[in-house]
Amino acid sequence: MFVHRHSDGKEQFDAALSAVHASPDIVALGKDGRGDERFTSRDMIETEQRLENATVRLDASRRHGVDEQHRKLALTRAEMRGMVLSAEQRSAFDHVTKVQGISVVVGYARTGKSAMLSVAREAWESAGYTVRGAALSGIAAENLEGGSGIASRTIASLEHQWKQDRELLTPRDVLVIDEAGMVGTRQMERVIAEAEKRRAKVMLVGDPEQLQALKAGAAFRSVAERHGSVEINNGGYPVNHLRSRIKALSERLTC
Repeated sequence: MFVHRHSDGKEQFDAALSAVHASPDIVALGKDGRGDERFTSRDMIETEQRLENATVRLDASRRHGVDEQHRKLALTRAEMRGMVLSAEQRSAFDHVTKVQGISVVVGYARTGKSAMLSVAREAWESAGYTVRGAALSGIAAENLEGGSGIASRTIASLEHQWKQDRELLTPRDVLVIDEAGMVGTRQMERVIAEAEKRRAKVMLVGDPEQLQALKAGAAFRSVAERHGSVEINNGGYPVNHLRSRIKALSERLTC
């Protein structure tokens, strides 16, 4: 656990653990599968609840669908370039271009997520939407843009612009967040809440190997579990194996 890893000896560990138990801001979650005690803060619980409320409202908005004409047009253009989506890519494409205000795609690297996103971008744009991309790191944002053609930047940069009332989202925007599993709960809540406020669509894309965020929380995992996801798994793993890997990884994560 965190206290054990960051304590210098038993005496400091005991003192720190006692302080944790005594704090009114700390909530005990019980023991995990390995028998370690888990804790969270009241602030984190409130943040997670706000995130859930915002995602529920987004999911219920049902106003961002792409009609069959524009979907077929995007698929035809892709085929003319020699890009034919696999069954899983097509399933993901169909999922993200439906009417719901939030969509989640889970898949390993090099399984064709970028190709699917490039076709989805064409479908969205032909239907009159503006597609914007974001990721935690600059490199990830560059990779998203290079692989899908979606103009992308870091989440921090987006948030900075929003604070200045610049480049605000609109109901005609689709925001694609890549490597979403690396985004902490607090930052994810801010971004989702802003999108919900502006009535934009959000698409989360993440790797099951990245289900643990760099900062506190596991927002991507939570949203995927509560609102469902579609999988792209062309890397040689059966779908059932992928699901078991996700479950096993999730059980090891720190709350």
